[in-house]
Amino acid sequence: MSSFLLESSRKLARRQLLREWGSWKN
Repeated sequence: MSSFLLESSRKLARRQLLREWGSWKN
């Protein structure tokens, strides 16, 4: 279960990072 949580949190962080990057670029 913890591994699943870790993966989901990692995915969320990556998505947020990508979104921030996009907003910073534009």
